[in-house]
Amino acid sequence: RSLGRLQVSAVGEDFQEVVARFLKQSCDCLQIDFLMSDPGIEVGAQVVAEHGGLFCGWLPGYRETDVCRYQWIDPVVCDDAPDVVNESAQSILAFITGRSI
Repeated sequence: RSLGRLQVSAVGEDFQEVVARFLKQSCDCLQIDFLMSDPGIEVGAQVVAEHGGLFCGWLPGYRETDVCRYQWIDPVVCDDAPDVVNESAQSILAFITGRSI
């Protein structure tokens, strides 16, 4: 499926380097899952955002815990500006991409 995923148990001092290495994979979609119980999640989310990661979702009860997912999608393979006509879908797309409607 050309998907790379990294599950982060705890954000450590080397997280910036871990993300940089992770992003070198040649996949159409890369995802990082943070455990919501990790006290370092705020720092981790900031690092991921600095590297262009987009909020993907909150997954309650996923893999026996709550997970916050960020992802990168190859814009050549996936359209990040689809022709969305439904107002709810437009709001979701704006939220995910950080754009206004």
